[in-house]
This record gives sequence, C-alpha cells and structure tokens, in this order.
Amino acid sequence: MAQPQDTALFSVNPIDRLPFELISDIFSISEQAHGDEWRLTPHETCPAAICSVSKRWKEIALATPLLWTHGKVSGPETLLQAIEWARRSEPYELHVEITLFEWQDAFRYLWAYNTRIVDIEFDGMGAHIELKDMALLSPFSNTLRHLCISLIKFPSADSLLEYLASCKELVALDIQSSTTGEEWMSEEEHTQSSARAITLEKLEDLALPANSLGERILRHIITPRLHNARKSFTSPAFVKTGGDLWIKKGHISLANTDETLISKLLPLVSDVRVLTLEYPPDGQGRIVEFCTVLLRQLGKTIRFFPLPHPGSLWNQGGQIPLPALHTLRLVNYPYLVDPARRHVFRPRDIPPQFPVTDLGLMFMARTEWESEGRTDLLSKLHFEGKRPVDWGERGELVVEQLRREGITVTTQFTN
Repeated sequence: MAQPQDTALFSVNPIDRLPFELISDIFSISEQAHGDEWRLTPHETCPAAICSVSKRWKEIALATPLLWTHGKVSGPETLLQAIEWARRSEPYELHVEITLFEWQDAFRYLWAYNTRIVDIEFDGMGAHIELKDMALLSPFSNTLRHLCISLIKFPSADSLLEYLASCKELVALDIQSSTTGEEWMSEEEHTQSSARAITLEKLEDLALPANSLGERILRHIITPRLHNARKSFTSPAFVKTGGDLWIKKGHISLANTDETLISKLLPLVSDVRVLTLEYPPDGQGRIVEFCTVLLRQLGKTIRFFPLPHPGSLWNQGGQIPLPALHTLRLVNYPYLVDPARRHVFRPRDIPPQFPVTDLGLMFMARTEWESEGRTDLLSKLHFEGKRPVDWGERGELVVEQLRREGITVTTQFTN
C-alpha cells in the first residue's frame, strides 16, 4: 500500500524542485532555440516572458547571462534596456539589432561593450549615413563577425570599404537593401579596381544589392573563403530565388535599353542557373525592349568580370555573361526576329550553320566562346505561353539549327 505523501512538497510546481543551475541551463537553451521567434513580436522577449512567471524564475533569469545576449534598440526606452541587457550578459558575446531614426546615440552607448559585440543588425529606415558617421562603427570592427545594414544610402562605396577593411573577423555581410548616390563604375574605374582591392579573409556569406553599390563592393573585395553570395533586386520586375532569376512584366528601374547598364547588371547575378524572361501577352511595353537587349548581351563578352577568389579575381580577358546559366525559358516570346530589324535578317542572309536571329546570334556567340576552350553550360531552351508571331516562318529552322549545336529545345505553347 502506498505511503502518504507530503502534500506540502507537491504543492510546489515540479519544475521549481529542480536545482538553480539546471533551471538556468533550461532558460539558456530556450533562448537559443526560440529567441528569434520571440524577437519577431513587437513588445515581448523570451527573457521578459520568463521573468513574468514567478519571483524565483525572475531571480534565476537575472543571474543567467546567456539569456541577455541579444539586444534590440528601437527607441530611448529600449536603448536603456539594451544597455542593461549588455551588463547582465557579461562576459558573453553580444548580438545587437538597431532600428530607429536617432541611431547615433545607440552606438555611442554601446561602445563600452564593443569587445563583446559580434553581431550588428542596423536598419537605417531610409536614413543617410554620412562619412563621419561610419566612425561610430569603428569600435566594433575588431570583434564583429556578422554585419547587416538595411535601407541605408551610403555617400560612397569607399566609406563602407574603408570600414570593412578593418573588420578582420567578419564572416557574414548583408547590405542587399542599401544603395549609394554614385553612378555605375566607368571602365577606367574597372581597370583600377584590382589595385585598390581589400581582402576579407574570413568572409563566407555575402548579400549584395544588384545596383552600383553592389558592383563597387564586388569589384573591390577578395574573398578566399566565400561560399554563399546572394544578390537582390528592389524592382518588382526581377524575382531571384537561389539560382533562378525571373524577369517579368513590371516597372523596370534600370535605364531599360541601356546596353552598358545591362552589362554591368549581369556580373552581379553570375550565379544564375535558370533565367526566365516573361513577356506581356500583347508583346508591347518597355519590358520587351529590355529583354531583347538583355538577350543580345548574353552573347557578348564582359570585361573585368569579378570572380570571388584570388589569382583570377579580375579576368581581364573577359567572361561570358551568366557563366552558370544552363537553362533559358522564354514565356510569351513575341517574335523570333524583331520587326524593326527584319531588313537585317533577310532569308538569304541565313548561314547554313545558324539562323540569323537575335536568339540565334546569342547562341552562336556563346558557342564560339566555348570553341576557344572555355566552358558554356547553356544547353536548354524552353518556349512556353503564346507562340511567337513569326514562328511559322522561322520556328522550325531555329529549332533544327539549335539542336544541331547540341541545344535541347522544348515548347509548350498555349495557341
């Protein structure tokens, strides 16, 4: 028969019977496992939730440094809270997220903890960092491993590069939503960029914007350990997911048909493996002109093409655009030959080995590149959606000749 139990003992919450040290470890594990989820909520954090349970839990939480290593600053009150958290987290590393307009004070107050801050996420909310303000980040450069700067307009890429040169421990850099007031680089700047490059020995993860800031940063850094590079677009016309880039009907924020600008854009997305160009069904609009120029550019050599490793960082002999591209998808492709250029592509001009169309010339140029001992992976062409208006005149010839060159051509037309 069971013996009577001490009812007073069982009136205590079972978890409160655990030793102080074990509960502290549980709190630390909870923060590590679910802290990011808590930080997504506007007014709650994992430590605050734990402290609200009971007096004993609060005492244990305040004495658990690992519970206070992630601070978020979004105003004067949270700044004081972040400073208090930094004090409680001694001696562990700190991760700081700053999202407010008056952000200068936040960095100054956190200077006292600069030797422990390894992760900074700074959302400028559209603020403009002046060159002098970059000095506010200087105290953190020796220990910083992860840096994310969002919605910032830098006065120059050089100001950011100067700071990055001092970040010897940097492993991850994310500036994919930031910009600069500078123009795209000139050819003279391309020529000089290799002499001004900085080496980020430990950088493994890089996220850049597909704009002039991204171009200038990419061409001025050497990253021997880089294994993950991402580029992002702010225009809704560009959708990039991993190695897939989809250009569709929408506002083209670039100069539309500026061939020089498009050639500058392509190196920033050199990891693209599948390129989809979606034309409007009526075959009209700026997007048509933009995509036509882009297709021509795919067959042209890009000089001073940046590669993410030393020794061949600047391939001054040139590089084929989108070197990782293996599949080209054309949705609602309007015509095989631009009506405005039909006089250029007369039937008698068609050579026996290739159809002289914009599409054919692009593939021919890439084939010639490959014949020089270089590798081109582009081997698949897929048409879908609306059939090109001149398909009956040239379609079978295009398909036949491309297949002779080893290109797999498939179609999925809706008309």
